[in-house]
Amino acid sequence: MREQIKDSWFRCFQAELDKKTENPLINIASNKLFKLQNKYQNLIKIFLANSQKLTDQYFTIQPLGSILLSQKGIALAVHLSKNSSNLFKEFRPKTGQSWQEESFGTNALSISLELRERVIFASNENYLFKLHDFKTIAQPLEIDNNPAAFLLMLTNKEYNSEKLELLHELLITRIKRDFQQLEKLKNNTQLSLTEISKLILELSANGLTIKETSQRLDLSEAAIKYHRNKICQQLHAANISQAVAKSIKYGVLNLNAIS
Repeated sequence: MREQIKDSWFRCFQAELDKKTENPLINIASNKLFKLQNKYQNLIKIFLANSQKLTDQYFTIQPLGSILLSQKGIALAVHLSKNSSNLFKEFRPKTGQSWQEESFGTNALSISLELRERVIFASNENYLFKLHDFKTIAQPLEIDNNPAAFLLMLTNKEYNSEKLELLHELLITRIKRDFQQLEKLKNNTQLSLTEISKLILELSANGLTIKETSQRLDLSEAAIKYHRNKICQQLHAANISQAVAKSIKYGVLNLNAIS
């Protein structure tokens, strides 16, 4: 890995990247970020929930920043521990920032993108002075043996590398577990719902009443009520509104189907 770091530093030098640069040079437009976040929405929710649990359990004193990034190194979601204000006073990670080499110089994420493996950086291995306050670790987040995203952690440069590595691995393990459980539940739900159930869900999501749905599908109101109840049972929902919300979450109902 030392050779990759040296080569990266040399490329940054050749590109005349200013080491005093305070922010990434590449930030994607808000509309492109929205599309990316929509694509990764389930993974983002799971990442944020588990990052919060991790900091509550293990980082009540030590400041920590966790970033979920796309396969191309764009920050999709950022979680900072409650006590991290001093650490991130000069530099605060934000969504939409690119952590690629050409944007942020040599850093753990840029090398991890290149090697597709876990990379830990001491403070002075980062090219930009702004990152010299941090110890960082980056790694591909693989789902079913395919890199779905990348996970980057930042903390104080004095923090123990082995502890940081363990916490990083713990967060990745939890994210992968929860995502796989969600995918399994989503697939089971998609298999169990009939086409008529999906159609009733779509009409319900668009605000149609039982009577209106009955007229639209040329079915009796009793039949619509039956299908609605069955949908709620299959999705473990208290009512049709909750069933619609869950069907969107599990990918059964596409947001484009809702007007």
